[in-house]
Amino acid sequence: MKTIEEAAKDMSINKGLLMSSIAQISYVSFESGVEFAKMWIDVNDELPEAGWELKHLVIVKIMIPDKRHEEFEHYMVSRVKSIYKGIPIWAGIDKSWKITHWRPIEFK
Repeated sequence: MKTIEEAAKDMSINKGLLMSSIAQISYVSFESGVEFAKMWIDVNDELPEAGWELKHLVIVKIMIPDKRHEEFEHYMVSRVKSIYKGIPIWAGIDKSWKITHWRPIEFK
């Protein structure tokens, strides 16, 4: 897999923009877009839309306690089934797990 820098450079070469000011703008814009796509949304800041359709699926970052009372990070696909008194009801999530972040899934 290419690094962000390699992909941005290849994009500039393919567009014939290498070494131009447009290439520099394209490079920075590409990197910014990639960084935005990698961002996780804190559940305390925003929740995904509740629903049952495919578009409601999201990737969630979960802290799961183990038998030694330590937590480890885990990722899975889930969705908010409903929101009751401001508390999201997540599909397939054990009550002992703490969802900390989520990010949308882009379906094409």
